[in-house]
Amino acid sequence: MVSYNAEKRIITLSNGNISYVIYINPNGVLEQLYFGKYWEGQEADLAALPVRDGGEILDMQTGEMTHRHETRSRCYEISSHGLWDKRGAPIVIPKENGSTVTDFRYLSHKAYKGIHPLATLPSAKGGEEDCDTVEFLLKETSRELYLTYCLTLYRDSNILVRHFALENKTSAPVFLDRAMSMQLDLPSSHYDLVHFPGRWAQERDYEENPVLDGVQEVSSNYGRSGHEENPFVYLKEHKATNDRGEVIGFNLIYSSNFKFRTFVNRDRQLHITYGINDEDFCWKLEAGETFETPQAVIAYSAEGIDGMSQAFHHFIREHLITYRHDKAYKPVLFNSWEGCYFNFNTESVISYIDDAIKIGTELFVLDDGWFGARNSDRLGLGDWYVNRQKVDLHKIIAHCKEKGIKFGIWFE
Repeated sequence: MVSYNAEKRIITLSNGNISYVIYINPNGVLEQLYFGKYWEGQEADLAALPVRDGGEILDMQTGEMTHRHETRSRCYEISSHGLWDKRGAPIVIPKENGSTVTDFRYLSHKAYKGIHPLATLPSAKGGEEDCDTVEFLLKETSRELYLTYCLTLYRDSNILVRHFALENKTSAPVFLDRAMSMQLDLPSSHYDLVHFPGRWAQERDYEENPVLDGVQEVSSNYGRSGHEENPFVYLKEHKATNDRGEVIGFNLIYSSNFKFRTFVNRDRQLHITYGINDEDFCWKLEAGETFETPQAVIAYSAEGIDGMSQAFHHFIREHLITYRHDKAYKPVLFNSWEGCYFNFNTESVISYIDDAIKIGTELFVLDDGWFGARNSDRLGLGDWYVNRQKVDLHKIIAHCKEKGIKFGIWFE
């Protein structure tokens, strides 16, 4: 459910389990007032919170000192770059004169049921019965650059989906130096950061470190996510366990370069930016074009690590996977690789199939080595022609049919 208190300029998203509350301050900066476990009657309570005083600041457009409602210690949805907030902005767009000041301010918002798919990237699914979305429109203060910020809360799991879309309405191209998917500010930094680095044949090592002062990063710059590092990370309270404590998980619907960055300021608040890795990143956005960032998915749990994990599992099954047979029966699969590697022929594979059937196999998959000169890891990958001197695929497939099991084949 989405509610809007027009008098207090407060927007609340809630699904009965968790809530996310945004305040549109008088300067058009989006502030996050609350994110966490559902709080009964919280809209009225949060609307009564006093507006914090930010003192005065030089208005760069007028040259005059002006009252401001922003400080570097507040929780924002989109920080500016090159002004008073130095924690790290999710979006940076240099100007022709070399200035990198980037400052988006609120114009309008709308709420609707469901979630709109991205035009250029894979995206989450959800109809009117599944989720609620608030879509903000913001404008850069000195240029005709417009930012759409979408925030979706699912009703059947404690999942938030966020992304930005930047539209260039100027008459010339601009260059994006940074275009991440989200920012999340938390009032406390009392968390441990868990991520999963690794290497070939040793994927997904568990690493847990306390969130420290200053900057920490988990990232990939290989042009992909992979076994060295993948974009799934989570924060957990120091004392959180599998079934107790606050845990916040993060993932991207995206598989290229990424960066998860944390910054702890002098007030011990935690600032997070997450999305496309800005190392060597530069995107030319022509006049009239729009750039979409990947969707970032946040799973919140007040019931420990298992609650976070289960929220992700449910979301992926119900709102991300598009495989049409996903909920169909999955046959018991037996794969040839570890049994014979590259060393096989037609008769040995048929013998292998017969042995596999004895232990209940319903689907036999012939793995690497059936094509080209593929007799080692150093030859033939991608030469997708059957090595007829090595294996008779027709005979093997016919044998599977005769025995009443399915046949599958390996590609990479």
